Amino acid sequence: MVENHDEYPHNVTITVTGYNGEYSEITNYQLNPGQSVSGEKPDYLLLKWSIPFISTGDYRYYVEAENMSATYNSTPHLVNVVIFELVNESGKLNISVMESS
Repeated sequence: MVENHDEYPHNVTITVTGYNGEYSEITNYQLNPGQSVSGEKPDYLLLKWSIPFISTGDYRYYVEAENMSATYNSTPHLVNVVIFELVNESGKLNISVMESS
C-alpha cells in the first residue's frame, strides 16, 4: 500500500520481487493528495502461504517517488501489509515504511 500524505500529487513506481523469482510486479501510479493505492496478493501465493511447512523467503518491496526511494524486505503471509507513506517534511518529500499484520 502507498499513501500520499503530501499536499502535491506524485508519480509513484512500486516494484515487488518475490523470493527465488516466484513473483515480480512493477506498477506505476499518479497519486493525488490524500490518495492511497494497494495491490492485492495473487490467489496462487495466498494458497501457497496458507500451507504449513512451505518455506517462503523474503519479498523485496521498492517504492520510488520523484527523487526519493525506499526498500523494505518482509516475509509475506496471509494478513501482512507493507505500507509506504509519502510525507512532506519541511518542503522535502520523504518515504516512510511500516508493516502491519
